[in-house]
Amino acid sequence: MKTCYAITSGEYSDFSIHAIYTSRELAKAELPKYRAEGRDHHGIMELPLNPTIPAAPPGLNGFCCIGPDERRNGRIWACCCGAVGMPPAELIGVAKPWEGDTKQYTLHIWARDHDHAVKIAAEKFAHQQAIDADIAI
Repeated sequence: MKTCYAITSGEYSDFSIHAIYTSRELAKAELPKYRAEGRDHHGIMELPLNPTIPAAPPGLNGFCCIGPDERRNGRIWACCCGAVGMPPAELIGVAKPWEGDTKQYTLHIWARDHDHAVKIAAEKFAHQQAIDADIAI
């Protein structure tokens, strides 16, 4: 999978993509030109180039899961995101650290409903925690 690097600014409804580059180095070199005084939310976002949007298997929906949230008794958050909100097929089902947090993960999966998504995510997160603790592969 090829990756492109977008220079972004803002948050939520004020979010913008200003330019797209073929390498992180090019984007980093150009990033200072996009910074405006008083605007701290500039960054570089990695995006797949020419991704194929996966289709949901019959009877399943896309979910984005985050957890386990230690502040809330290990709760796992699951939000239905539909096929268009899913990453490329090779990243579905892969738990990765959530925004630099080494105790929580994010995961996109196919599931029947919210409860099914939480069950799958709990299993995936537990396995990833075991890998991170060097007690599983």
